[in-house]
Amino acid sequence: MKRILSTIKHDLKLILKLKNENLSLDIHEIINEIEKNGIAIVKDFLKTPEMYIKKIEELLNHPKCWKDGKESDHRLNGIDKFDESFSKIFQNQIISNIYTSYIGKSRESYVMANKVIFKKNNLGSGQGWHKDNIARQLKFMIYLNDVNQDNGPFQYLLKSHKLNKKLNIDIKENKFVNNSNRINDIEPYLKKFQLFEAKAKAGDLIVFDSSGVHRGKPINFGSRYALTLYSNENKFLKNVKEKWLI
Repeated sequence: MKRILSTIKHDLKLILKLKNENLSLDIHEIINEIEKNGIAIVKDFLKTPEMYIKKIEELLNHPKCWKDGKESDHRLNGIDKFDESFSKIFQNQIISNIYTSYIGKSRESYVMANKVIFKKNNLGSGQGWHKDNIARQLKFMIYLNDVNQDNGPFQYLLKSHKLNKKLNIDIKENKFVNNSNRINDIEPYLKKFQLFEAKAKAGDLIVFDSSGVHRGKPINFGSRYALTLYSNENKFLKNVKEKWLI
């Protein structure tokens, strides 16, 4: 009960704050889309995405490169701590304004580079349907190559980030006792929420509230490269930082 009340207080505070924000027209439209559906796409955000694919490939044998059991999902956490060019991508006023308006001040952040390749029976990026937390959160993902329905597009259940919806999901999934962020049976939610598949071009930015239900679709062909910015109002825990490429 304490966690539920804390979440309601946290999200309502941010919603009321946002209503009083003076935002530019572009930022206002993006925020409205996230508030409404949980996700928005900003076209042509990164102008030279292909140059970062080569940098990622050079680091896939790094000892801290995480791989899933099938070696389909490859993750380089904290790549910006290893190569500051990845940090500069997200040092952008649009991102700063969106995050500040929707969440608040970010105290610490890091970038995760991700390559997903086809392997039989792969689970996709993120290893299946999940929601990161109960309180509203925000992530920024940039595709580095064109992504269609076959090479692992990001999928999101629209409006599943809404306060009443996610509280119901967490109660149904018993997440106040079971701390896992996984969704064990997605079928009831696929009937209840509209599925959005983020098919987009290299350089496009996907902004989403990760307290909603999402996943990387299992990849059927080729590969998918992406960068994701993780930001936090507090400092990241030691066990998170231990995974960074530093």
